[in-house]
Amino acid sequence: MFRNYLAAALNNLLRNRLYTAISVGGLAVAFAAALLIAMFVSDEFSYDKWIPGAKDVYRVSTFTRFSNGLPSQAGDTVPPDVAGWLRLDFPQMQAVARFWPDQHTVRHDQTESVEPMWWADPDVFTVLPLPSVAGDLKTALATPDSVVLTQTLARKYFGSANPIGQTLMLDQRFPMRVTAVIKDLPSNTHFTLTIVASGRAPFSALAQMDAMSAKSRTKPWNSYTYFRLKPGASVQPIIDRMPAFMKAHMPDRVTNARATTMLPVVPIAAIHFMPPAVAQWLPRGDRAATTAVAVVGVLIVLMAAINFVNLMTARSSRRAVEVGVRKLVGAHRRDLVVQFIGEALIYAALAAFIAFAAAETLMPGFNAFLGRGMAFHHGHVLLVLLGLVVAVGVVAGAYPALVLSGFRPAAVLKGATVRAAGGAVLRQGLVGFQFAVLISLLVATAVIWRQTVFATKQSLRLDSDQMLLVQERCGQDAFEKQAAALPGVVGAACSNMAPVLNTFSTAAHLPQGGQITIYSNEVGFGFFELYGLKPLAGRFFSRDHGGDWTTVVDDHPDRTEAVVVNETAARQLGFAKPTDAVGKSFRWIRIKTMDGTFFKMHPTVVIGVVEDFPMNSIRSRIEPTAFYVEPDQQQFVNLKLKGRDIPETLKALDAVWRRTGHAGALDSLFLDRMMQDRYRDITQQGQLFGAFAGIAVFIACLGLVGLAAFATERRTKEIGIRKAVGASAFDVLKLFLWQFTVPVLWANLVAWPLAFVAMRYWLQGFAYRIPLTVWPFALAAAAAVLIAWLTVAAQASRAARARPVIALRYE
Repeated sequence: MFRNYLAAALNNLLRNRLYTAISVGGLAVAFAAALLIAMFVSDEFSYDKWIPGAKDVYRVSTFTRFSNGLPSQAGDTVPPDVAGWLRLDFPQMQAVARFWPDQHTVRHDQTESVEPMWWADPDVFTVLPLPSVAGDLKTALATPDSVVLTQTLARKYFGSANPIGQTLMLDQRFPMRVTAVIKDLPSNTHFTLTIVASGRAPFSALAQMDAMSAKSRTKPWNSYTYFRLKPGASVQPIIDRMPAFMKAHMPDRVTNARATTMLPVVPIAAIHFMPPAVAQWLPRGDRAATTAVAVVGVLIVLMAAINFVNLMTARSSRRAVEVGVRKLVGAHRRDLVVQFIGEALIYAALAAFIAFAAAETLMPGFNAFLGRGMAFHHGHVLLVLLGLVVAVGVVAGAYPALVLSGFRPAAVLKGATVRAAGGAVLRQGLVGFQFAVLISLLVATAVIWRQTVFATKQSLRLDSDQMLLVQERCGQDAFEKQAAALPGVVGAACSNMAPVLNTFSTAAHLPQGGQITIYSNEVGFGFFELYGLKPLAGRFFSRDHGGDWTTVVDDHPDRTEAVVVNETAARQLGFAKPTDAVGKSFRWIRIKTMDGTFFKMHPTVVIGVVEDFPMNSIRSRIEPTAFYVEPDQQQFVNLKLKGRDIPETLKALDAVWRRTGHAGALDSLFLDRMMQDRYRDITQQGQLFGAFAGIAVFIACLGLVGLAAFATERRTKEIGIRKAVGASAFDVLKLFLWQFTVPVLWANLVAWPLAFVAMRYWLQGFAYRIPLTVWPFALAAAAAVLIAWLTVAAQASRAARARPVIALRYE
């Protein structure tokens, strides 16, 4: 019997090549997309779980709640002394270790580069037992001159030679000995380790921090602090005791006039989906967006299954005689159900085979697009495909099987036309569902694309085109002046930070009483002009005004400092208009960013007001900010390059860098690239949803082609009669187009509300966002109708041009 069923299934498959190609092609595309989506979702939810014993590893972070109404702030780093306090207070911790970010020029023989590196405690590889390829990680950082490299860095500096025991020079002064090599970290981790150096080195940031008094308020909170529990220990007692821990060791930080600070304990596997934070190692994942991607994958498979159901039910009358004969010779309905579900499984299995090959071929490109290193595990992929084949084959084949097996033999053998009850209504509903999914994806793609453009271009309010940032202490040498004189450079200006990085917060006391939190940032002369900004009121800094700059040694309580404030600061200082703020004074306490200490309270006068521009990200609101000139505090040179001859200009800058006595390579980055990296997640989301929308369009078109071909075939005589009594080809074309336009129009009633709710929720993650207007919805609806028309038009126009006499002879 099985051979009989298989022969019948293959015969039906080969006899209806068009419908087979549509059903199998749609399922194959959907399965391939589902496989890639499943691998992406699995990768997102597996962050840092690959680390041995990850369930026992935690990180201590910070969370600050401000008392003046400012939004709460999360941070990934803590004071460097926290690690030592944890070791003393919590015996259930097996090991505690810190990472401290830094950057140095690294050299071996003729290879030299500026590398990000991480100072770490010797126990770091006990907390995080990363996979190694050479050396003993347990003792790798025990000596002050030891350093651990990843495989990529080892190959970069030592080629194929064994690097263990070899020496790297830091800043051409400090020799460091390679003691171990670890494997390159997979993409599903929040770490970006390349070089890990011993924090016991006397010149390391960790050693310098440890040498300072624990009560010093000048220590930066730059320590990433992790701990591992002893086997069988529970983390809950540690979490419960953290308030008392802070009160004992950091009493002034628990609660003060400005804020309340806490030290949350976060499982390492939960970090990826935590909310964004200050000093986060990598951009966070978005659990809601990842779930949405998974749902889209399910919907794409469902759309392909709908095509299968539609085509099977539409052509059910063609197999009515076969069903009647089988029933007449003794086949039971159960046998027929098994046969038709079996046929559906054969279709699905064939599609799965094609999808497997396609997904494996596309995997490298998919990894490159996402910047991941996901592996194509054949065993896991085959299990997923088997699940898809069974689920889609049974579910998609169940309804056609029940309909076909229910035909009465007497009726079909007498030549009566047999149609499934409600089949046309069901097909219309399923087509409508397909296009509801398609319209929703088109709306999501349009909204995400518009928000991406807004984030990376429109909201910046700065002229970021061809802006190069060079990390260099301004005022220390002639690099800025010589770089500005190059023919490929339009202008140069200094700043303490890149224009879109965090600034430091401090307190500003209002003349009328009370205080606000205000952020500060050092800039150089010509900074605002270089970025195309203009004063809303007053003026910007000028060397012609001797009082426009200050120095770190000028710390007198009566010293008046000139500042430019942004619009938000002017409003929070109590001025209704920008012009009202010019010439007014307030008193503030400002941080000395080079050593972390604070100035004394001193007066400042507002000389100008600049328009708001984001200093961090459009995900957070623009904070009140005061800008001032302090040459000794500026660590970036901002260079505006000409649009032509960029490579030649970069080579010239590198020559100037070396000519002015700098060791190592020029450390530079284009501002546009920085913005792209900052918003890479939403850029990728837009591209992913665009790809999904394209797949949905393809599947929907396949389904419409099949249904249009069937409708043309089934209504051949009707078309002939209509043309014989005077209908034109255009009338016939309108008939077909309207038949498939109706479900598309109804689909908007489902798609629009769902897409509106989903996109409004997504946009709420941004403090500054585009308005959710009707245009994306209207354009998506128009695109869906146009797609339906173009798809159906080929089949419909062919039927409309046919000669009536041929149609009337059709059987």
